[in-house]
Amino acid sequence: MRTLVLAAALLLPAPAWSASVDVVMSGLDNPRGLAFAADGTLYVTEAGHGGTSPCISIRGTAFCHGPTGAISRLRHGRQERVVRGLPSISDAAGTEAAGPTASRSTE
Repeated sequence: MRTLVLAAALLLPAPAWSASVDVVMSGLDNPRGLAFAADGTLYVTEAGHGGTSPCISIRGTAFCHGPTGAISRLRHGRQERVVRGLPSISDAAGTEAAGPTASRSTE
């Protein structure tokens, strides 16, 4: 059985991996949601990493906006970003990013 891994490897401790893993997508920018189309194409929303302005301060941390949200797809083994420039906001480290978050069925 093949296991689909996007960003889960960062969330699970090493001992949790007991099966073989195939990485099918990489380089995603804060992936949030995924959906499969009827033809098997995988779409992934990416919250992005914010930008440089405008910025707001929340709990003493600066959060800045930028057009770094995106949607990527995996079709016939080829990964590509199909939508770019979606709104994103994040702290400077990119650890608290908000942007595109959900996918829905494309059927």
